[in-house]
Amino acid sequence: MKLSYSTLGCVDYDLDRALKVVKDFGLDGIELRGLSGHVPNAEIPEFSEDRIDETSRKINAVTFPIVLDTSIFCDKMEETDEALNEFRNDLRIAAAIGAPYLRIFGNDLKDPEDDAEYAHIAYEIREMCRLAAPVGKTVLLETHGDIDRIERLARILDRVGDEPGFGILWDISHSDMFYGDDWQPFYQYIKPFIRHLHVKDHIREDEILVSQGKGEIPARKIAEKLLSDGYDGYFSLEWERKWHPELGPIEEAIADFLKVMKG
Repeated sequence: MKLSYSTLGCVDYDLDRALKVVKDFGLDGIELRGLSGHVPNAEIPEFSEDRIDETSRKINAVTFPIVLDTSIFCDKMEETDEALNEFRNDLRIAAAIGAPYLRIFGNDLKDPEDDAEYAHIAYEIREMCRLAAPVGKTVLLETHGDIDRIERLARILDRVGDEPGFGILWDISHSDMFYGDDWQPFYQYIKPFIRHLHVKDHIREDEILVSQGKGEIPARKIAEKLLSDGYDGYFSLEWERKWHPELGPIEEAIADFLKVMKG
């Protein structure tokens, strides 16, 4: 089982400190979602053109940069050009550091019955895949926001599922809020596309995030099923301290995460 963590849990850390976390806990990789107090990739000083080579050397000397998480939402028809321009810059960063995956969002649907919304999301995803695939990168659509159940994902996957350079990042907490313990049909539907997992835990009724093993998401059972089915990607702790400052330090969260995932 390959384990990693997202820097969303410690965006105030600079790159050196974020990499120290990887070394201290013996993790297998790192997912990049904020550094040095910044979340948008264009604002992260380590990703500037004059520092990106040094950043790449530092990361690859310590670990594997699995995913570059973008801040791109494909749900706003009026912002398509901005989204694609942002993606081009993120693609530059991913290529420079050697990250194979770039995460994007669906994300919010004004009307879940309006097929035009799904068509637009799919259009933006296709355009990004056609930029990423020729340079060996894969665009990961996260199961997030309103794109969290089979019938909604289907209206996107029917349009982009055969695109080279497309995959899914399964955030198990978002689908858990809809499916709960009946997660297997959702998993079976997205299984051919899964390239990466976000792992976290919560109390369902109150939607309160908690440390791994202290909530109701059966993360270990999900991991065992994926591994038995041949999944060889990463299980990445997404500790959302950036959005939920009441949560404890990333180091405490990783300790609990490792206890659960290693059994």
